[in-house]
Amino acid sequence: MSEASLIEAIAEGDTEAVISYFRLKGVSPSDSGAISAAVIEILGRVGSTDISFTLGRAAAQYAQVVDNTEAGVAEIVGQVATAIFSETIKATTPKESAIATVSGFITGTTAAITEFKLDSSIVSAASSAGGVAIVKYAVSIDLDIDETSGIVREAAAATAASSSSSGGTDLVEAAIEGFVFGAAQTAVYNGLDNNQIATAAGSGASEGAVTAAVAAGTDPAAAATAAAKGSTKGAVSAAVATGTDPDTAASAAAAGSAEGAISAAVATGSDVSAISAASNTGSGAGLTEATGGTADGGSEISLPPPVISPEDTDLRVVSPEDGG
Repeated sequence: MSEASLIEAIAEGDTEAVISYFRLKGVSPSDSGAISAAVIEILGRVGSTDISFTLGRAAAQYAQVVDNTEAGVAEIVGQVATAIFSETIKATTPKESAIATVSGFITGTTAAITEFKLDSSIVSAASSAGGVAIVKYAVSIDLDIDETSGIVREAAAATAASSSSSGGTDLVEAAIEGFVFGAAQTAVYNGLDNNQIATAAGSGASEGAVTAAVAAGTDPAAAATAAAKGSTKGAVSAAVATGTDPDTAASAAAAGSAEGAISAAVATGSDVSAISAASNTGSGAGLTEATGGTADGGSEISLPPPVISPEDTDLRVVSPEDGG
């Protein structure tokens, strides 16, 4: 196909055309600059930013062909994600478009991961770039910390829903872990409260994951566990990377995860007690995986207080420890 024909095919959603375009341009998988330049050129010639799904799917598909190692695929996916987000998410971009670009890319990536049976952790590279892009976007339009938390929450919910669309809870966990890591780390680098960002991201991610699970007819409690686990791992990793307190970050993510999960449970008519307990289980498991037990070897994660759950016309207090 000619270069013009490839661009036309890409605009119509043909992922094979993206791969052919990379090859036509002689893009080396080890040359991040060339990959970014090719993505930017595609965006400029297509004349639309509504191809993030196509690029997300193509990135993972291309990467597994040219470098089928987990690290190699993740690196290429991350490079493409960073390029498209940097090029399309500007200060003039409407908030809804910024979030849609991130979620579309993640949906495409998870679709390829499922189809080609790639490691679920690869989606973390895409979602981490998304977390970075959303916080940078908020900073670029001079949002305060509360407003930034709001858009982070929305984007995290969209990320969770996107990763839920193509696979199991392992993809949800990995996508959320990456998003929270990217968002919290970027918050620190921009003088923002990473713990508030972790809480917001955890809340949005859990609400998005539980809501998506209910809509799909899958287990919302399992989704709550995966979301909380990913949020805590991402928050702790970001804290370690930036030299901030990992225990506080873990507790912040856990609190947000519980709030979001409970909110979604109430909204969807699900078992609040079971989903609350599942969220706390996920937060604890995330801390264990991220740190080997505790973030500093001595303290413990601070779990949210017992949940008051409506059952018929009565109220009962349910402790996370008793599982409802």
